Amino acid sequence: MCRVLVALLVMTLSAVTSLAAEPPPLRVVVYGNHALDDASIIKMSGIDQDPTLSAMDVKRRLQTTSMFSKINVTRAKGSMRIIVKEKTNWFVVPYLSFGADSNVYGLALGKSSVLGQNANVIGCYQSGGGDSKGMILVRDEFFMNTPFSLGVSLDYEDALHRIYHERKVVQRTTNQYHGGSIQLGYHLNPYAAFMLNNFIERHRFEEPSGNYVSGLQVSHQLSLLYGTFSTNEGLTRGAAVRGYYEITNPWADFQFRKVGVSGQVSVFLKNDFNWIVRPEAETGSGLPRCQQFELGGYRLRSYPVQQFRDRSYFSVQNDVLLTSWNIRKIKLRTLTYVDWAFVQNSGRTGLGAGLQVYLREVAIPAVQIFAGYGFNPNGFSAVVSIGPQF
Repeated sequence: MCRVLVALLVMTLSAVTSLAAEPPPLRVVVYGNHALDDASIIKMSGIDQDPTLSAMDVKRRLQTTSMFSKINVTRAKGSMRIIVKEKTNWFVVPYLSFGADSNVYGLALGKSSVLGQNANVIGCYQSGGGDSKGMILVRDEFFMNTPFSLGVSLDYEDALHRIYHERKVVQRTTNQYHGGSIQLGYHLNPYAAFMLNNFIERHRFEEPSGNYVSGLQVSHQLSLLYGTFSTNEGLTRGAAVRGYYEITNPWADFQFRKVGVSGQVSVFLKNDFNWIVRPEAETGSGLPRCQQFELGGYRLRSYPVQQFRDRSYFSVQNDVLLTSWNIRKIKLRTLTYVDWAFVQNSGRTGLGAGLQVYLREVAIPAVQIFAGYGFNPNGFSAVVSIGPQF
């Protein structure tokens, strides 16, 4: 009997000690928010999934949303205080892009929070150079303040795909499609998430031979995202990688597979000097012409958009941000870049410089200017963009 009482006493003391050793739950207080509620900001910060995150980690995660012009996070024993100033969470803005082969004119509108949720609603329409396209996207990164993501999009395009010889356009083929996608995701923790995109699109495109092909594309793309990469007015911290695998549904008119991986790494950051590396590789089998990978423009600077088209490629983009100037509510940031890609069985190198103009109260660069020289084929290229580019 005594042994039983002693055993019960030991078990009770152990349970009490265990409870006493557990830290109390972290108390998080949010100040300064209006459009977003406290729960949404706490969910975006990741602190609800990982209470061990430091104040700096939480600040960087909130910066990745591009929804706040000021963020201050302090952590004390058992509590965390988050003070934010929200950026303008809606916009209606025209945008322009001037390139060597075509000029693009468009209108974009959107809202970055809906009913207190971290939801994005974006719509745009653009035309120019024989191209026109439109898009509507609704996406909630943490649906109803849960780890789930949910998004829906509708897309339309009536464009000319350019075929180049050296830097000359020798043929233009038509490409038309309309359709949409349903996006589902789950955040495993603050560092990792699974995403499943389901595409349904009706395509009609022209082959270089002049023949037209049309059909229904139904495909499913599974992605894994890992890491943290934060951006604040151009300056970056952290590293992140995304891998995906896409396959068509057996009853779709097109049958193909795609696989790819891309990353972003902030290699060095000190004051305004920031070196950023973005590697990317994709390959596919059975790709119809409308699904082949295109390089040029923002994906391979110093070359026109759609300069290269292939079933596989590898590229590395290097941005070196140099310095910035503050002029009231405007920030000017200068950079140089080195882009390299292996595509169409050859290496392609682009060198140049750029300028970005930021409005402090909005989440997107207002103006972007890139000018540079591309080797193989040799030649200069310059692009000026005003407003968000889609």
